[in-house]
Amino acid sequence: MKLSHLVWREIVHRQGNFCLMLMSVILAVACGVCAITLFDAQHQYNQQQVGVLDDEIRKITKNMGFNILILPRDQNLADFYADNFAAQTMPESHVEQLAKSRDVFTIRHLRPALVRKLVWHEQKRQVILMGVRGVVPFAHRNPKKPLADPVPPGKIDLGHLLAEELAMTPGQRVTLLGVDFEVNKVNPVRGNKDDITVWVDLAQAQQMLHLPGKISMIQALECNCASVDRLAEIEAEVSGVLEDEVQVIELATKAIARAKARTRVSAEGEARLQRWRRIAAAVIPSTIVAAGLMVGLLSFANVRQRLQEIGILRALGLRSNQLLGVLLAKPAVVGMVGAVFGYLLGIGGAWSLEATWFISADSQAQPQWIFKFTVLLVVLLLTPLLTVMAGWLPAFYASGKDPAEILNLE
Repeated sequence: MKLSHLVWREIVHRQGNFCLMLMSVILAVACGVCAITLFDAQHQYNQQQVGVLDDEIRKITKNMGFNILILPRDQNLADFYADNFAAQTMPESHVEQLAKSRDVFTIRHLRPALVRKLVWHEQKRQVILMGVRGVVPFAHRNPKKPLADPVPPGKIDLGHLLAEELAMTPGQRVTLLGVDFEVNKVNPVRGNKDDITVWVDLAQAQQMLHLPGKISMIQALECNCASVDRLAEIEAEVSGVLEDEVQVIELATKAIARAKARTRVSAEGEARLQRWRRIAAAVIPSTIVAAGLMVGLLSFANVRQRLQEIGILRALGLRSNQLLGVLLAKPAVVGMVGAVFGYLLGIGGAWSLEATWFISADSQAQPQWIFKFTVLLVVLLLTPLLTVMAGWLPAFYASGKDPAEILNLE
């Protein structure tokens, strides 16, 4: 009689024993696969949420331009917010020091500026004069496309409202503080102080205001690589280069709100992952031990029920190693069948729970394709091995018994 026939007849004859073994293995595999899969789904869900916020931050910062201002240390911030410009100045060389530093990573697109609110005597109205130069690239980084183009010497850029009120167009000649300029361009409507601002070359502004080599601020763009305390990290890097000569402020509350939301979502997601790790660490070993004990006890009970059969097989000449193979075949079949059905049940349960916990809580969340070939391969290889190991001791006990002793006992 073939081994497969013996195993099949044994399964059919003792269906209850086989079903109990199979159910314990299926439940153990399903719990393990469900926990691992939900852990992976939680990780992907976190990445999806953080990715959405990252995209929003990139779009906001791209549209708003510079959002970090580096100001002189003695500049009173209350006056700065009230006047919309820094009255105090600092050396223009500060921007070169930052650009050459290899310790600054949280900002980019440095642009020095000298800003003053003054009366444009020739036009009899108050304006904001902003002297700027081209964006200063970091010496140790690949150059980025600048956020703003420099104003050529002898040219002037006008805010939209100012140009509209004064009926000025590109190419027109104008005089500002006794200096002749040609209108370079008119900026689009921005809905802030930029609409009444005039931009000139920084060197010309320094000459016109009698502030050679001085600037009132350095504009920069945050690179979104700061983490928990964004502004503190930026300020620490800048202070590491310029010491206590400057102070750093952050603009654009919408970007700050999104960044804080990103940090919060990332932290909450990591906390959930930690909880899943603890659950998986408790569930998977306990289910494996429980299934192993169940398979071992049922195998021992099965061996006790089959002692007469075992004695007859030994008397007919079946060797101990052959009998061991016969007795271990059933746990092996249980392991293989349980692995397949347990994996399918675990994946199905994880998919259902993901839809309930993640997607119902966030209408924008998308279900993740959570199949992983490596998990399937490990389950298919490891489960039969564990069930065979669980049934090995009873099988070894039975295969080593003397057939005469068994038949006498029966």
